[in-house]
Amino acid sequence: MTTTTTCQICGRAILAKTGLIAHHGYRRPHHMGFQTASCEGAKCKPYEVSCGAIDAAIARRHAYIDRCHENICDALSNPPGELHKRDVYGRIARTFALPQDFDAEDVANRPTHTIRFCSYSLLFHNMISELRRQIRGTTDDIKFLAARKAAWVAPITETAGAR
Repeated sequence: MTTTTTCQICGRAILAKTGLIAHHGYRRPHHMGFQTASCEGAKCKPYEVSCGAIDAAIARRHAYIDRCHENICDALSNPPGELHKRDVYGRIARTFALPQDFDAEDVANRPTHTIRFCSYSLLFHNMISELRRQIRGTTDDIKFLAARKAAWVAPITETAGAR
């Protein structure tokens, strides 16, 4: 008999025929010709049995946030010499060189509508904005996972010789 259980990481109801959560969460982008990675809760025990995968997932997210902060600091202190605008297929469509007297802090914190369209400044602003968005989203993931960990209740097991 198969039982539907819950993934520790994403909280989705997933089949666990073997006692471990099945692969799930992947996508097959039709225009890319590959499959994305599964949820990191795949091949872990179900949430109803364990919450052991949550701590490692939270640690990975904290490390990712640290890398994003490092990337922002690096870009602000040492802007790249070139930035590339890419087409819908990810190919470089146009390259922009770092302008003279470029003020990275100003551009990173300026509203988008005040930046010249299709320019190094806009690409730089978008790069920093995307890193900040990733930090916010990952922080939300950490809150979600921490709440799941806090709400976890160990399963009741029958002891040998119980009446």
